[in-house]
Amino acid sequence: MQRAEDEWITVGVNGYAIEDPTRRKAGRRRIIGFVSDVSERVRAEAERQALAAQLRQAQKMEAVGRLAGGIAHDFNNILGAILGYGELAQARAESDPQLKRYVDTIVSAGNRAKALVAQILAYSRAESGMLEPVILGPVLAEVGELLQGSATANLEVRIAAPAEETVVMGDPTRLHQLLMNLASNARQAMADGGVLEIALERRALTAPERTRLAEVAPGEWAVLSVKDTGSGIPAEVIDRIFEPFFTTKPAGRGTGLGLALVHSIVREHGGAIDVKSEPGQGTTFTVWLPRIEVEQVAPAEEAAAVPGRGQAVLAVDDEPEVLAALEDMLAALGYEPTGFTDSRAALEAFRAEPQRFEAVISDEVMPGLAGTQLAVQLRAANPNIPIVIATGYGGAGFETRVHAAGVNRVLRKPYRMQQIAEALRGFFGPS
Repeated sequence: MQRAEDEWITVGVNGYAIEDPTRRKAGRRRIIGFVSDVSERVRAEAERQALAAQLRQAQKMEAVGRLAGGIAHDFNNILGAILGYGELAQARAESDPQLKRYVDTIVSAGNRAKALVAQILAYSRAESGMLEPVILGPVLAEVGELLQGSATANLEVRIAAPAEETVVMGDPTRLHQLLMNLASNARQAMADGGVLEIALERRALTAPERTRLAEVAPGEWAVLSVKDTGSGIPAEVIDRIFEPFFTTKPAGRGTGLGLALVHSIVREHGGAIDVKSEPGQGTTFTVWLPRIEVEQVAPAEEAAAVPGRGQAVLAVDDEPEVLAALEDMLAALGYEPTGFTDSRAALEAFRAEPQRFEAVISDEVMPGLAGTQLAVQLRAANPNIPIVIATGYGGAGFETRVHAAGVNRVLRKPYRMQQIAEALRGFFGPS
């Protein structure tokens, strides 16, 4: 009902019929009814249902994330052997151009598979990695250059950012990935061309603002928006677009991980995401990231990796093929590896000769003793031993366990020779 010129309310009507006492023989009845304003009750019920839907969505995505993480961990072990031996074969194939082309193709395919696994693990990871102050303007500029370089004649790319620096605590690589995924989806939604707008603004909230998946708290925010003029998202699927492996693209055109990864990155950065879309009218994704005020810090330069000088390294991984590849890579780098697929056997060997080994590289997820548990026991035998833990998916609380165990360095699997060389160089210094 319209109460005033610009005010509409929801009313509830209750009514019932009674016989007319004055004309009972004629069978006439009267209607008695009550009309009341139920606007607040309807609004409260709608909010309750929205919160319940958000909770169900969060629980569903968390459960699927755990499943995806477990699958990705197993797949990472397979990739470890493929990429490890692939890198070793690349060095041997330098003198044979045709063989080198074959090996390079294998390694390239392995790296693409690694990137896919990284997306799955990024979605399922419960804890964020190391964050640093990130100026968002250059990230937008880089994404804009990439998009404009590959844009077609009928696609217009517009980038808008404030003149002042807008800084958030984050991972620059993953923030770049977030924007590229949203922009790629927007571009694919405009097969016949259109306008893609990426904008950044600084916004201060004095009151909470609700999005489709969460509520944005009052405070200082950096707000990223990616808007397209494409076909839009149908109402029947818009609530599922952030689910991993859900895609509306044809077979072979998408993995269904892009928006799931975006949601994961936003969550680990303490932000929120919203989506608004109408079929035929385009789609707008809005990302809220907590804004900070810091001075610009120059990034530290990475030191060049150098080969070893025959130092004995204890290598532990429960996957025989992965362990063999790790041992061969250590040997190629100039170290003397001793490998074990059983963490308890590795511990006994270390206890027998605690001064023999000069460093340890161990997988985290293993039967018997996990890598961090093994690290605690190794520290008891030799408090000064440098320890590297490698994992593709450490599970919930991994960073806490690593810190408690006194681990010196964490590597992400699959193993790469350059990463191993850099980690060990930090312990032994230049030759």
